[in-house]
Amino acid sequence: MRLARIGGSGTAILLVCAIAGAAPVYFGNHKIQREFDTTPAWRTVEISCPLDGWTLTTHSDELKVEILGGPTVQGSDWQLLSVPQQAAKNKERRLTVCLGTDKAPGLQAEITYAVREGEGWLRKAVRLSGPKGLVVSRVDLEPMTLTPAPRNHSGKGMPILIGGRCWFGVEYPASRNRIEAGRLELVHFPGREVGGKGLACKTAVCGVARPGQALAMAFEEYLNTVALPPRHFLHYNSWYDLRGAELTPTRLLETYEGFRKGLMEPYGVELDSVVIDDGWQERRSIWRPRKDIYPQGFGPLARDLEAQGTRLGLWMPLSGFNLDVAWGTRKGYEKSSVGNWYCLGGRRFYSAMRDAAARLIREGNLNYYKHDFNFLSCQAEGHDHLPTSQHGHETNVDRTLELLKYEREIQPGIFLNVTSGMWFSPWWLMYADSI
Repeated sequence: MRLARIGGSGTAILLVCAIAGAAPVYFGNHKIQREFDTTPAWRTVEISCPLDGWTLTTHSDELKVEILGGPTVQGSDWQLLSVPQQAAKNKERRLTVCLGTDKAPGLQAEITYAVREGEGWLRKAVRLSGPKGLVVSRVDLEPMTLTPAPRNHSGKGMPILIGGRCWFGVEYPASRNRIEAGRLELVHFPGREVGGKGLACKTAVCGVARPGQALAMAFEEYLNTVALPPRHFLHYNSWYDLRGAELTPTRLLETYEGFRKGLMEPYGVELDSVVIDDGWQERRSIWRPRKDIYPQGFGPLARDLEAQGTRLGLWMPLSGFNLDVAWGTRKGYEKSSVGNWYCLGGRRFYSAMRDAAARLIREGNLNYYKHDFNFLSCQAEGHDHLPTSQHGHETNVDRTLELLKYEREIQPGIFLNVTSGMWFSPWWLMYADSI
């Protein structure tokens, strides 16, 4: 074998290059290391912490891909197509392998493992390519059996904690993560064709705790590098106060004046936003303000609030909940098959929702959105997802994340609060300020 040492002595990346495909490959840094075997197929055999020699033995199939109407490719079905390649840029090191299979001719997987100096976690990114018409239904990013078997547990979008020293997860809030009878699964459901541009799967990540470090703290150390910075946001919400026709600019300004005199001035408190909850919308529209209350839109109210030292925020479910969905369906906006709301996997509704989110931010100079009623489910035919609950859900989550990113691009300082219908995946905090 040939040993290559990359980086300084304290943060070296170890890469053992195989001769004749027989030797193991080691990749990591001084805090976390992953060992691979190349026979009979590319697979992870151990995850360890070089600081104290702690190890986790794995019997891995490395990548499991289920093809719609076709075979499942995993483990020894994959063959290395070329020698693993390493690269270094700034403080990040990468190891890339290319896999192919005879079981699904033309299907290829490019797996890139990445680690940064000083970090106790390592990412695994998968990109699939293949012939036109080949649709990937399900991907398991880390199909492996762990020895000794940890206790069973699971959770949608939740980290899997192993033996007090190691954790696994997916940088995506809707992955199906579980450990059962020692078998780890980190699964998502693309339902996408791999031909043309290929398919970027969700990114898996695993980490280890330093000797003496609580595993929850090790995960939090990682989370603090990917989550939005925490911040306080004090606002008034109209829901328990004003409803429907009461939501006039005059009443809202009077309410704010009451807070100013009774709370803000006496105690030096600042109110970040006045948030209008349900009732401001013209129901036969895609989130346009009621003309009988806001004949000139939100601009005049927003300017009056800003003149008094605060800003405007809005309640607005991305599902279109409490809009007139029957009206919208007649107009061609795609309804969810499982409830009286719209499907973000419908191209026409998603486009209208994107336009509405941007229009309202600009019109009201918004600094807050309350995205309520996140149903995120659909099994309808003809939408931009396969007609199953898993694929409809993933597409709706994907589109929600795209909208949250888009809103922040338009208004970088906006506070995004996703509320009912949410589950407590920490990876929501990559996109939203609170859940």
